[in-house]
Amino acid sequence: MKIIRNFTGASNPDNVKLVEIDGKKWVYKKENAKWVYTEKVFNNILKDNKLPYLQSLDVSGLKADEILLEYVEGELTMDSVYSTKNYEQFGKIIRTLHSIQKTYSLTYHEDGTEKKLDWKKYMKSYIDEAIKRADKNKNYDLNSKILSSIKKESSKLLDYEPKAFSLIHGDLHLNNILVKDNNLILFDKNDEVFFGSHYMDLAILALDLCNGTFINVDDPDYEHDKKLLDAFMRGYGRTFDSRDPIFLRFVMLIAFRRLNSPFQKYNKEIIYSCLQKLETN
Repeated sequence: MKIIRNFTGASNPDNVKLVEIDGKKWVYKKENAKWVYTEKVFNNILKDNKLPYLQSLDVSGLKADEILLEYVEGELTMDSVYSTKNYEQFGKIIRTLHSIQKTYSLTYHEDGTEKKLDWKKYMKSYIDEAIKRADKNKNYDLNSKILSSIKKESSKLLDYEPKAFSLIHGDLHLNNILVKDNNLILFDKNDEVFFGSHYMDLAILALDLCNGTFINVDDPDYEHDKKLLDAFMRGYGRTFDSRDPIFLRFVMLIAFRRLNSPFQKYNKEIIYSCLQKLETN
């Protein structure tokens, strides 16, 4: 295995490398064993449902916390694509993903066995982690009234129990969708939860396509948001109600949990917008 270079845009570039094996390029990634297993299972489900997926390569000496994934030449992701046709296709893919359901939430152990999740306990830990991150970051300079409102609205999600649990990506931002020819490929699935609430995926995507729905800014990086989100929802096949209280709470909570993210610069404004919409519902 010949190392060509590290992926400098990765969260941990030392653990993600472009390599060459027998004249073909692959992406080598070192993660925890649970993530590796989850990614393989996710790709197999995509394959079984005739959705685009990344091939993986098993080679001698590869450890449980290592994976080799197909390299897509050009490394183009959806954050650089502004075609409504692509986003409508994207919506159809996520509709298919979310139609794969179970009656319970689950994740996987490192050895590949299923682990059922108590959804309420999972959401409690998710909210607690968001608050913990805020504490470490001096509450992001949010005033006590806003913090209280965030905690109050987040806690209402503990009373929300999905009727069915969908297969979700769990980190559905635009950099986690590769564009290969005419195909869109999901990758880098979140290993915390495998079957969960579809609202989580939709909320994370909405953070990337926030302009015109949650904020109104004159920013060239966000100027296509509304038409792209509308195209996605056409493909997804559901009427998009940006005032749905459950959806708003998920958007607000995830924005709060990711307030220190360098990739989403309007999360604080999105939180204010969600709280205002919830107050007037």
